[in-house]
Amino acid sequence: MYSSEEKQRALSRLKENELNIKKTVQELGYPCEDLLRKWSRRLRSQKRRRSRSVHVAYTLLKPKIYSTIEVKLEAIQRCYYKGESPSKVAQEMGLSGGSVIHAWHREYLKKGYVTSMKRERKKTPPRDRINPT
Repeated sequence: MYSSEEKQRALSRLKENELNIKKTVQELGYPCEDLLRKWSRRLRSQKRRRSRSVHVAYTLLKPKIYSTIEVKLEAIQRCYYKGESPSKVAQEMGLSGGSVIHAWHREYLKKGYVTSMKRERKKTPPRDRINPT
């Protein structure tokens, strides 16, 4: 049985050795490789659990934004015809990320139109609505 100080020392040394378990065990002389691997996994899973709970709390606080057809068309035009960065455009428009604009663009290329909120399913006007200017 190892004390919590020994365990912490081993895990910090493992981090210094860029997660090289064999090297860490050779330097410290303890624990066995399997045990150090187990400690490392447990520590990573605890960190993941903490980060997930923060993410869930944040998503519960952040309101869902529904974009109109006009907003979607403007974003597509700015990114794919004017050459602006999708992540920058998304940030300016208050969207979650550039991947949202990519999804709208894929929908537009595949179907020839984008829809507004999924409940309503309003379609955009014909393709000539987006002018590559």
